[in-house]
Amino acid sequence: MPISAEKEKLLRAIYQELIDAMEACQERNLLGPAIALMYMTIDVMAAVNVAARVEVELDREVYSNGNTSMRVFGTIAYTYGRNETDNEPVTRIPPFNGTAGVRVEQDSGRWWSEFFMQWAARQDRLSSGDVSDVRIPAGGTSGWATLNLRGGVNVNENLSINAGLMNLEDVRYRIHGSGIDAPGLNAMLSLECRF
Repeated sequence: MPISAEKEKLLRAIYQELIDAMEACQERNLLGPAIALMYMTIDVMAAVNVAARVEVELDREVYSNGNTSMRVFGTIAYTYGRNETDNEPVTRIPPFNGTAGVRVEQDSGRWWSEFFMQWAARQDRLSSGDVSDVRIPAGGTSGWATLNLRGGVNVNENLSINAGLMNLEDVRYRIHGSGIDAPGLNAMLSLECRF
């Protein structure tokens, strides 16, 4: 997909700014050897990003006693990137991914809870840089899905307590390009103070 000379000039300028910033960080030892994996020379790149979120409140007469709301929600994200110079995918493009869930919330805002699934499709559309990157398994990153439960209570206008159980099925998975497997079943507890 050819691009205009003006867009190509802009892409080159943005890319050069990124390289300059990474070199400045390397000079100050802020990135160390990881910088080597970030360098790539692309004369022309084509990219498409699509993201969407939907949230729908359900009819209160079906599920509620009148003081809570229930919503179903979902998100999707898709990125397609192509290095036109080397005629291959751009490095570390995330796979098609998203969430889907249901949220229940007290109308007064005192408490909320949600059950949701987070997922990512398999990513086997790899660049030559991805193939040689030790953070990406041979052949690409497997698809995955986790089930999660979280909620919170607003104690007052300045204090909230939130808790969650994530990855309820203890699925072993890896976010594409991260280099580490995500935690299995895990719990979180947080206290939020607003001043």
